[in-house]
Amino acid sequence: MIILLLLVSSQPGQNQGVQMKLNSTGTWQQKSCKVETHSKGLARDTRRGPHETAISPKAFSDPMRRALLLIDIQNDFLPPHGALAVPQGDAILPCVYRLLEEGEWAVVLASQVSSPGLWVGWNGLSSDPPRFLQDYHPPRHVSFASRWPGGKPFTSQTTQHPRTQREIRQELWPDHCVQGTPGCEFERGVQERLDERRRRDGSDSCNVIQKGIDVDLDAYSAFAVPLAEQDTESDPAHSTLARLLNDAEVEQIVVVGLALDFCVRQSVSDAVKVREALGKQWDIVVVREGVKSVDPDQKQLVTEDLQAQGVRFLGVQDLLPP
Repeated sequence: MIILLLLVSSQPGQNQGVQMKLNSTGTWQQKSCKVETHSKGLARDTRRGPHETAISPKAFSDPMRRALLLIDIQNDFLPPHGALAVPQGDAILPCVYRLLEEGEWAVVLASQVSSPGLWVGWNGLSSDPPRFLQDYHPPRHVSFASRWPGGKPFTSQTTQHPRTQREIRQELWPDHCVQGTPGCEFERGVQERLDERRRRDGSDSCNVIQKGIDVDLDAYSAFAVPLAEQDTESDPAHSTLARLLNDAEVEQIVVVGLALDFCVRQSVSDAVKVREALGKQWDIVVVREGVKSVDPDQKQLVTEDLQAQGVRFLGVQDLLPP
């Protein structure tokens, strides 16, 4: 519902105003009310409490609670030296930097493919898990072609879900984002900006979610649930990421990262499922300049698929103040 409070007269003291309310049928309803004017040029409906201020349209500014979701912006996915470099993947970095520097975010979440045990965070090794989204594989991960006799990258194998024995078609990749290697680390400029935001706004302002931690089960989605926490199979609504988004009470989720046709696609599709499961009204947005595909020919197909699920694609200029 949209409510506008319009100042009709400008006499000192209490003045006559008109409250315009947009109802569910798309028509405006008009109601008169008394208005007080203040030194800062704002208008307050006197029927409201002292802390409930209705702002005149020109002064209206209601920052939406937004989450920035960074998907797998790690060295191994970036040219020129990444083990599984996404073509032109580094072209997203200026957009990502701008969003981190200029955007107003209730929370920033970054994904990383990761393994259990001691976690590598801002202060070195720690027994407390970080919360960013990060591809962080253990050695001999099921997605590595090197694990399979005669396996070749960019082909596939048939395997089974470790718990349910459901048949899975597993894409095979070069070894990448292995725990403890430079390729697993966030891109330096991204890491520096995350560190700065964390110092400025507190540790809860930036979170890492590590995924792909199970040797025998792959995970593209940032909403994936580790095998040890699954009753049967992964339910994205029960994931750590879903809980963090719910706790942050966000209204919009803005997504950037790599790669559009794999981890970004699956993460965004799961965000739609979680939105429905939790009864949320999240506005889910993918930033056009902030994503690249492993297969550039898939970009349009993936875009149309996500749009059909109610996801919006916007430019970075549409998400930042002018």
